[in-house]
Amino acid sequence: MFARFITGILAFFLLLFPNSLGMRASYQSRTFSADASIGRIMDAIITEDKNALEAMMCKNIKQYVPDLHGEIQKLFDAVDGEVIDYALQFGGPISVERRSDGRQISQRAISVNFSTSEGNYVLAVNWEIVCNFAPEETGIRYIILYSGSLSDPDKVKLAEIMATEGWGGWHD
Repeated sequence: MFARFITGILAFFLLLFPNSLGMRASYQSRTFSADASIGRIMDAIITEDKNALEAMMCKNIKQYVPDLHGEIQKLFDAVDGEVIDYALQFGGPISVERRSDGRQISQRAISVNFSTSEGNYVLAVNWEIVCNFAPEETGIRYIILYSGSLSDPDKVKLAEIMATEGWGGWHD
């Protein structure tokens, strides 16, 4: 409840001061938490909701990945069976890059193990939490599906959707 109150206050101030890069970064870091987004990503995979998964992707992916709906469908089709359970395996450290002019990008690499009635999978996601100068670039910057587990040397890449720039680093 307190977190919602703080988020509401930040949103209000963002309306008052829409060009405040620091305020925008603070609001985005609370609203677009990578950990909270994993549930939404997995729900989209479980229900095969292309629109929901696409809505979580950054503008770069939406603009530059040809046949995005087809690529998302390939990811869904690569999962055999019904998802039984999933767990955040690794939520890497949040990388924060700030420029002297106040621009900031924060990203987090996340791995999720999940099991289906037919096998095991790992989902690797680079999630942009903050981009205070281009808010439409927050969200998924890459999503890769592997069979097996991340530590499995025989894992196979089954599907991949990536932005053309800025996964794991700065972009304009």
